[in-house]
Amino acid sequence: MYKTLFLLLLLNYTCSYAQFGTEQIITTNVNTAFSIFSADIDGDGDKDVLSASVGDDKVAWYENTDGTGTFGAQNVIATEDGASAIYAADLDSDGDKDVLVGSRDSGRVVWYENLDGMGDFSAAQVIATDVLATYTVKASDIDGDTDLDIVTASGNNSQIVWHENTDGLGTFGPKKIIGSVISTANPIRIAVADIDGDTDSDVVAILNGLNENNQLVWYKNLDGQGNFDSAETILVSGGRASQDVIVADINGNNDLDIVVSFSLDVAVGWFENTDGSGNFGALQEIAAPSSSSRSLAAADFDGDGDLDAITASNSDNELAWYENEDGMGSFGTKQLITTTHNTSFNVTISDLNNDGRQDVIASSIGDGKITWYENLFPLSVDEYDLENISVSPVPVKDILKIECRCTIKSIQLFNMLGDLLKYEMQQDAIDMSYLSQGIYLLKVTGKNDVSVIKKIMKH
Repeated sequence: MYKTLFLLLLLNYTCSYAQFGTEQIITTNVNTAFSIFSADIDGDGDKDVLSASVGDDKVAWYENTDGTGTFGAQNVIATEDGASAIYAADLDSDGDKDVLVGSRDSGRVVWYENLDGMGDFSAAQVIATDVLATYTVKASDIDGDTDLDIVTASGNNSQIVWHENTDGLGTFGPKKIIGSVISTANPIRIAVADIDGDTDSDVVAILNGLNENNQLVWYKNLDGQGNFDSAETILVSGGRASQDVIVADINGNNDLDIVVSFSLDVAVGWFENTDGSGNFGALQEIAAPSSSSRSLAAADFDGDGDLDAITASNSDNELAWYENEDGMGSFGTKQLITTTHNTSFNVTISDLNNDGRQDVIASSIGDGKITWYENLFPLSVDEYDLENISVSPVPVKDILKIECRCTIKSIQLFNMLGDLLKYEMQQDAIDMSYLSQGIYLLKVTGKNDVSVIKKIMKH
């Protein structure tokens, strides 16, 4: 009965235009926010927002004060000359989110420790000083030792590098080169993910350069310890400069495809990972070349179980989304979220109001704003069912059973420090008999990549 009702509501709702709400202000106090990110900075269970802005050198965060998308005043973490890239992750293994920053102008990559788990940060801790024109910083376990290392790309010295987290506490070693690019092609954006299905972190990069030397490439992590193969070229795009790159399972076959935004010819397109091992097909168009798509993201906005695409276009002030109509990468026409986003620059997604839907966050450099737009689609059937998950017995002694009307994609068990203890695919039970007494966190993810977290007592 409930599933039928939700399906009817979903079909009715998709006929309307109001897929996203109107603009809601996070801040108007940034000058050229090149980069934005969303994470729970203060440990209160909701998603906050961070920004790095080159015009005023600010590294800042904004508290989601009530968990429904009402944001407090700007909290400046630090100033960094030409702050242009920001990321949040637990770099010192203490269970909270620290902040990683790259710079266009200073040449530094630094991180700031979240001292109390509530958003009070340390002074800058320097990772590197020779990476001018850094527009992407990422944290990922490159060497397979369960802590987070750092990956950066420098447009100034034409290198993509990683820094080992040598002790798991945020002490980083010297740079290790992933790929040295020819001097006429600079790495602009990177993505870090398991491209070839061997469970380690590979790197995808867009390289823009002189003389129409623009390329999309990826680097294979050969041994899971950070020794990388030479670049494998996916596309030589000639005069078509790339703007952004992400990885996502566009066609629903459980491997990672690549999505790229361009400045010419095709606004947004994707490449199918044809065998799950990093062999890619031809470019498939998502969005026609009506504008320059500066930034992009992917999520299941309409709750139908596949990943849609969203773009921010700086030449026409648009935020728009494109429906993955068949779940296999055939995309519909542009659907506008707004046309008044003054020089759109960066877009990301996060559930800001805790309703189970992915909302849209964007920065506009023409008016110094960061704004968000509420996703008004109803929850999908799978998400509705996932909210009603139950576990037993509690407290548990050995086998914990999970009951859900949804399709379970994965189960992850963490200790209270955030360490991953167990990972199971498509299971409805997990063995906890070998664990000592205490509190653990169980994360259950459904087929739509929506997750719930439950606190579990082990006796």
